[in-house]
Amino acid sequence: METLTDDNAPSTPAPILQDMGRVFTFAGITLKPYSTAREQAFWRIGQGNEYEKEDAIYLVYICTLSPVECSAIRGAEINKYRADAMEWLDDLERKTKKNLISEVIQLHKEIKKDRDDARSIEPDAPKSGNA
Repeated sequence: METLTDDNAPSTPAPILQDMGRVFTFAGITLKPYSTAREQAFWRIGQGNEYEKEDAIYLVYICTLSPVECSAIRGAEINKYRADAMEWLDDLERKTKKNLISEVIQLHKEIKKDRDDARSIEPDAPKSGNA
């Protein structure tokens, strides 16, 4: 079995699989799909948050993180990631010279709708009645 090292690593990233969800972009950044790992990280960082604005920032920010970074959002690290998310958006707003919060909130809604749509598919149910 071949092990990938820096010397023989693929030169192009693996394609994103269709079942991982839509790929969204925000402020010129291609976000990573809203996977189960990212959803779990979101629940840890934003669960119980009563402010839509903060939830939206956390969710979009989490879609910029690697799986390892998502996994690290636990315990004492949660507050660090909350602060990082706010700083990330502030930095983007300074760079783009525009207020991005309405775009973040809209993107949050689109990502959650995409996730809900993917989960709403039910297996074929047996037909009832006379056939």
